[in-house]
Amino acid sequence: MESNKKLFDFKNHNLRVFLAFLVVTALISFLIKLTKTYTESANVALSYVNLPEGKIIQQASTQEAVVRMRAQGYYFLRFSMWSPTFEIDLSEVRNQSGNRYYYLLEENLDRMDTRLKGIEPLSMQPDTLWFTLDELVTKKLPVASRIELDFASGYDRTGEIELVPDSLFVSGPRGLMDTLEAIPTKQLQQEEVRSALQGSLDIDTTGFGPHVSAEVYTLNYTVQVDKFTEAEAKVPVELINVPEDQQLKIFPKEVRVKYRVAVEQYNTILANNFKVVCDFEEADTEGSFMIPRVVSAPEGIQDYRVLENRIQYILVK
Repeated sequence: MESNKKLFDFKNHNLRVFLAFLVVTALISFLIKLTKTYTESANVALSYVNLPEGKIIQQASTQEAVVRMRAQGYYFLRFSMWSPTFEIDLSEVRNQSGNRYYYLLEENLDRMDTRLKGIEPLSMQPDTLWFTLDELVTKKLPVASRIELDFASGYDRTGEIELVPDSLFVSGPRGLMDTLEAIPTKQLQQEEVRSALQGSLDIDTTGFGPHVSAEVYTLNYTVQVDKFTEAEAKVPVELINVPEDQQLKIFPKEVRVKYRVAVEQYNTILANNFKVVCDFEEADTEGSFMIPRVVSAPEGIQDYRVLENRIQYILVK
């Protein structure tokens, strides 16, 4: 039994020695490789700095370059762990024509030496970077609400949706800014609305690309809501554009105007708040009638319309 134990201990000792030998051998081999010189290619990220004042990068041909370089294995190991970024000085770009600019990477390999200590850069691909640089402009744009409300039966808003601020200073490339007429909000939907709403809402610049910025990105909204009812007013008809040498008699002389109004505003609406006219220049002379139109109505009412479709007339000689 004791002899078996000694044999087992002897085998374990030999195994440990063998494993230690393998580790040392591998380490020595690894260190030898680190001292050898290699030529390899690797991707390097590009960052763009020193953009000329008043300019914006609308498009860059690439965000990285392939660098062919020579160095000892140790430096390649450090490179793989460090992943350096190569800065492109845009103050040195050259203009080809219009908004088209270029930068020669091959001419600036020496600058890369300072960032790749111990590594000798041999070449870069692509050898030329291309840019579209546009003029950076700022423009004040109105905010376009994308608030969609579905009101409960009998309810509606009593005025326009209030946005604060209702306009913003927005910056971006001139080519895009010249086409923008408003800056939209993100979409907001509410159903069965029966009371006033207020809250905050972000603007939406996702459709304009990454080069558009605004002075603020969040605004406040308010929607006043009330219960509505239908009402009716009798309004006298006024004639316009009747020749001085002609006289007309019309029937009816008054028309009914039907409208929707907030309950709280119901008692404030009077017949003389409306103005209904018939334009003799638009008269149907064969049928001897005119179409009455509401040309003035009080604020706050909705869906107003004249119930009488025609006003008959006769010429008085």
